[in-house]
Amino acid sequence: MDGISGIPDGTVLLISITAVVVSIVGLVVVFKVMPNRRKDTQSSASSSPQFHSTVDDNASTEEMMPIPPKQTDFDEDTARLSTTRPPKQRRNSDHARTQPNVMRIQETMKAQKGAAIPTQPKSDSNQLPNMNWQAIGMSDVGLKRELNEDSWGKAELLLSNDTPCGLYIVADGMGGHEGGEIASSVTVQTITSQFYDTPPAPGEGALESWLKSVTNTANEAVIKKQVDQKRPEKMGSTLVMTLVSEGKAHIANVGDSRAYLLNNAITKITADHSLVERLVELGQITPAEARTHPQRNVIYSTMGDPEKMQVDIYNQPLQPGERLLLCSDGLSGMIEDEAILEISKKYPDPQQACTALIEAANEGGGKDNITAIVIQFDD
Repeated sequence: MDGISGIPDGTVLLISITAVVVSIVGLVVVFKVMPNRRKDTQSSASSSPQFHSTVDDNASTEEMMPIPPKQTDFDEDTARLSTTRPPKQRRNSDHARTQPNVMRIQETMKAQKGAAIPTQPKSDSNQLPNMNWQAIGMSDVGLKRELNEDSWGKAELLLSNDTPCGLYIVADGMGGHEGGEIASSVTVQTITSQFYDTPPAPGEGALESWLKSVTNTANEAVIKKQVDQKRPEKMGSTLVMTLVSEGKAHIANVGDSRAYLLNNAITKITADHSLVERLVELGQITPAEARTHPQRNVIYSTMGDPEKMQVDIYNQPLQPGERLLLCSDGLSGMIEDEAILEISKKYPDPQQACTALIEAANEGGGKDNITAIVIQFDD
């Protein structure tokens, strides 16, 4: 029987079979090649990590950081995917070093006539007219504590007679579970706010009266804070502060934070409100023995005590070239007085001296938070 257009049926069948075979072979080749191309593409992409520029799109690869893969974990209890968050970072002592513990103080100070507690030392160009001193403050968490419970503050203004006046404060909190941090911050914040709202009047008697008044106000603020927060444990703070004006430092002290006068010698101006200080005064132990006495941390007067808070006032004349040091016991307890003097003599620049004192306290053990303010009097 003849096929299409006179072509024999056998020939037509052979052509059809050949076409089918060619089509099948073509499909096999296509499907075999395509997966290989996709695999090559994926391999090329995975071998080149993604980068994003930290500066601009034209940055070199040395300035760029790979984007880490986003990790997730499955919460079986709630049957949902949640992004894995990195663990909370512990406070880094290197980061904390030389940084003041301002906490809530900055927000308050910004509202007080635009003033703020500076995080960097003031330069000479920012000093008040006729102000012949400069003050540098630093605080460090130390090597043993995770929380810095120290606070410090500085504020400077012109009194009503246009005389420059500086307020410098160190407070060492106690109470645990952030109670000490709160107590020291409230102490510094309250006193600094009072300095701007109701500054002291000129004159030695007025300055001393102001110191006593604001100390009592700060004490009441710490007590109120504890009541408001319904804290079962007692929280409190030490306090050493000075008003510097007209060639004198007027100093108030509560607890065992200290004020020193530094010149060719070192003089401890304040007396600690502590058990061991009392034993030294009675001649029962020596100052050297007091440094290692098992009850050296027992103090009998603190901010936040409604009944036993005791404030002592001191007046110290100041001469050009002398320094006043305010510090917490994290400094004075780690460095001998003579070592403090040697460091002060070694570094004429107050900022370098303050940094060296903090570092020396850490080298001595860094067992507590460390805070220092160095006030240098110029010619």
